[in-house]
Amino acid sequence: HYTAGNYIVSADSVNLRSGPAYDNELVTTLSGGTKIYVEKIQGGWGYTVYKGKAGWFNLKYAEKC
Repeated sequence: HYTAGNYIVSADSVNLRSGPAYDNELVTTLSGGTKIYVEKIQGGWGYTVYKGKAGWFNLKYAEKC
C-alpha cells in the first residue's frame, strides 16, 4: 500500500539500513521531521538517498506528504 514519493519521518528517529530488513547494516539515522524522497518500495521498506547516503528504512516510521 506504500508508493514512491515524498515522506516525512514521523518517529523520533529511524535507522537507514543497507538493505530492506532490520538485520542489515546501519548506514545512518534520520531524525524525526526529516523530509525524504522514496524512490522504490520493497516489503514495506522505502529506498532513499539522504545527504549522499543510500539506504532503506521501514515506512511505518514515516508518513507520505
